[in-house]
Amino acid sequence: MSSQAQQQLISSLLNDLKNYSVNNKSFIPSELKSSDKKHKKSSSQHSQYAPSVDSLHSSETTTQPTLEYTPSPSAMQIVDNFVRLHPLTVSPSAQGTLLQHGVTDKLMSELIKIFTERINFIKHSSLNNFNIGHLIFANYLHLLLPCFEPCKFIAADFWNIFLKPVLFKCRWKNLVDLCSEIVLEMMTGEHFASLILRSIHIHADLLQSSGAMGTSTVAVLEFRNTVVLSYLKERIAVWDEIKLETDEKDVPSSSPGWETIAESNLEQVLNDFGMLCPKDFFALFAEFCIKPEYRLQTLLLLCRFVKREVCSPCLSQIIRPNRIDI
Repeated sequence: MSSQAQQQLISSLLNDLKNYSVNNKSFIPSELKSSDKKHKKSSSQHSQYAPSVDSLHSSETTTQPTLEYTPSPSAMQIVDNFVRLHPLTVSPSAQGTLLQHGVTDKLMSELIKIFTERINFIKHSSLNNFNIGHLIFANYLHLLLPCFEPCKFIAADFWNIFLKPVLFKCRWKNLVDLCSEIVLEMMTGEHFASLILRSIHIHADLLQSSGAMGTSTVAVLEFRNTVVLSYLKERIAVWDEIKLETDEKDVPSSSPGWETIAESNLEQVLNDFGMLCPKDFFALFAEFCIKPEYRLQTLLLLCRFVKREVCSPCLSQIIRPNRIDI
């Protein structure tokens, strides 16, 4: 039964890739072409940078092409059936450690193989050629998250081969939003929170050092750090480049037009994480505030987050310091 469910799921994914790819080949939407021309005319010096994060989903930064994909009811049923038959389970010997079904291990390997061999990942620096295969793959990956154990999800390297390239270079709104949702769910642990801790605090170093924190919990914390480091390093790299081009010692922190696509996409993910898990958000960045090389960028991000009017309801949750009951 398990093997049959896996075969049905793989067949469904391959059929969708084949059927949609026949009629929907990679293309550059006309609205993106026009926005690129305007951008080049307005600023040839910083043409690689996107507008600030507040305009992330504007027509000039994240584009909404007419190319769309929605899983069919039969495909949804096949995925739901697989997730139902192969749920995550809690390890009886290690708190905070989840166990992934053996068939899901094989499925992960098949997904990686399909992605690398069947989906021609866009190599263009700005991902202007929209490939329906990426959107199909992202939909299946998102639907399958409930049966993926964090350690094995990270080990499969979905972040480096798919999610990170999309968030760093893509301006296709449908794909960016879906990949952002996958990253956000991995950071919050939403899809397995009912099995282990509802909120996983980066402050829990006492539990980690005592061995009480399971591998799944640690994997989530490490994934959060990976996303934050990607954002901070990108921001530092951009500032260093602008300093060289402009011969300025200091780069203004919030001038429009100096955020790259990567900064905008990642900052949106981090802001969403802060809204959902404010205590974890501030505890996470506390680690980077004490590091001189990341302090300035971290403080600027925190200032922009706090200044957002929409985040005011969550501020009451961070007045008291996080406490761990042992």
